[in-house]
Amino acid sequence: EYVRYAGEFHLRPKHGWANCDNQWANCDNKWEIVFDNGSGTYAPSPELLINLKDLLLFNFPGLNIVTYDYKDPELKKSLAALKEAVENNKTSVSTIQNVVFSCSNSV
Repeated sequence: EYVRYAGEFHLRPKHGWANCDNQWANCDNKWEIVFDNGSGTYAPSPELLINLKDLLLFNFPGLNIVTYDYKDPELKKSLAALKEAVENNKTSVSTIQNVVFSCSNSV
């Protein structure tokens, strides 16, 4: 056996965190899943990101998927925006379950 792919992912509102109120579950955006190839010790070739995206879209049609090479400045911006949203909403009582159920029609 061997590693076929390694990387990280995070969620973000398709139209940005600024368009969500302090209760993330009330976000009127569609959500995106952002994948990268930054795994720490093993970074797959950036060319494989399109294969990963195609595989996920084939298996989960309708998902909004974005891929970035771990060196891409856009990934760093996305992670910084996520960190800021978490910091600004750290007292929020929304749970992942609340977000998923309230946004289930947006995917």
